[in-house]
Amino acid sequence: MRLLTKIITSSVMAVLMDNINTRILMERVMGHLQDVNMTYLSHMKRAFSLSFRYGLSTLELIIHGFIPSLFIDAGKKAADSYERG
Repeated sequence: MRLLTKIITSSVMAVLMDNINTRILMERVMGHLQDVNMTYLSHMKRAFSLSFRYGLSTLELIIHGFIPSLFIDAGKKAADSYERG
């Protein structure tokens, strides 16, 4: 009986901790979205757009590092793009 009580108690505690952690995570997510004044979907779209743009810039800069005559203005474009956000 003690073992069963221990198992049930630990299971209940695990569920409660999971709910608390989920609530904290959601508060942080929603707080960030409010800080940047964006909806979840608009934030996701913007983040994906920036990651794609910066990913391309990364590839251009790597290629430019090996072959300096290619993508000559890649660094400036990447910096300007970062400044514009």
